[in-house]
Amino acid sequence: MARFYRCRFHSLAALTLGVLIWTAAAAAGQSMAKDGYILPPESVQDLFRRDKNLPQLNRLSPDGDHFVIPLFQELTDLELMSRRTLRLAMLEFVPEVNREWRLATYGNYGLSLYSLKERRTYPVKLPANSFVSDMRWSPDGSQLAFIAHLEKMSQVWTADVRTGEARAVSDLPVMATLVARPGGGGEAPETAGGRLLQWLPDGSLLTVYTTPTAFEGVKKAIEAAAIPISSAEISMRPSNSVRVEADRAQQVLRLVESLEDLDDVQKVHANFDIPVEVLQHA
Repeated sequence: MARFYRCRFHSLAALTLGVLIWTAAAAAGQSMAKDGYILPPESVQDLFRRDKNLPQLNRLSPDGDHFVIPLFQELTDLELMSRRTLRLAMLEFVPEVNREWRLATYGNYGLSLYSLKERRTYPVKLPANSFVSDMRWSPDGSQLAFIAHLEKMSQVWTADVRTGEARAVSDLPVMATLVARPGGGGEAPETAGGRLLQWLPDGSLLTVYTTPTAFEGVKKAIEAAAIPISSAEISMRPSNSVRVEADRAQQVLRLVESLEDLDDVQKVHANFDIPVEVLQHA
């Protein structure tokens, strides 16, 4: 009788335990179905949604009529931050989009133009879900070149300053590792024009850097657009530069010339950055 009683006790205990486990699992499933972010009150959310950019009119066009105003945002989302990133020394690279991590995660999400003559502000019509950098005025101030960091690649774009309409110079990607840092509204003062894009004095052509594998494709695309190419080559480009002022510039230039004169040297690559006004008197 005692043995029979113990069997019933264990069966009842097992049954009770099974019910508890099932109940806990069901509750966990219901909890996971309701998982999400705990949001602050609507008044606090509104503060984060507001545009915090204070327009600074410090990027004047060469014709003296327009200012470009970058709209900068350092906040981002988990989807952009969770992309696979490769790290090599000081370089953080996102292979999925072929550019640095910072340019794939946050930065200038918009551009506005302000006309002094018309006293109006209007947007540059950028591609959706993109960041921009390296804004560069054409010599006559009629166009604005920039790098558009799209969802899958980075491209060179130009905008008509009069209308704000923008278009890609080519469908092919560029190698976005020489662009200016996106902090402080987009670029530091000494690199406000960017280093990846350069206009020729007559405004007819940009200097464009692309990946070695896309080199021939970019070249053919520019030729197909009937844009003259003054030179095209595959070369080594530094990911960062060292600014050299007038007192050291002559020494650096003499060193480079000496190296180039050596019979065993085919080409000299360097990462110095000498101001244009210094080079003119070199």
